Amino acid sequence: MSRSQLPGFFGGSFASNGVWVYQEHIAMVRGLGLPRERLLEWQAADGWAPLCEFLDKPLPADVPFPKGNPTTEWMQRIGATMQEHNKRALRNMAVFGMLIIALASWLAYVAVVQA
Repeated sequence: MSRSQLPGFFGGSFASNGVWVYQEHIAMVRGLGLPRERLLEWQAADGWAPLCEFLDKPLPADVPFPKGNPTTEWMQRIGATMQEHNKRALRNMAVFGMLIIALASWLAYVAVVQA
């Protein structure tokens, strides 16, 4: 995904265009004309309180607010996703390969029978 899909986002360069694309998105959402009570402008640094208030939910008493996306946990999630993706890709290649072999065998058989 990172090689095939992500280059199309952010005008091809997250480093050069990431902030601009983010700011454009925020402007677009603000321009939707939603009433103030239906739009929460929130940042992770704001913590649980504004989010829970907006959603009309109680503050979680025993759940600390997440402090980020630790690299090791992120890598484990991506690794699990890629492992599943790779299994499907190998299965698809095996099925395609068997179809090619079956087609080639059938064509060879037809050629021998007609000869």
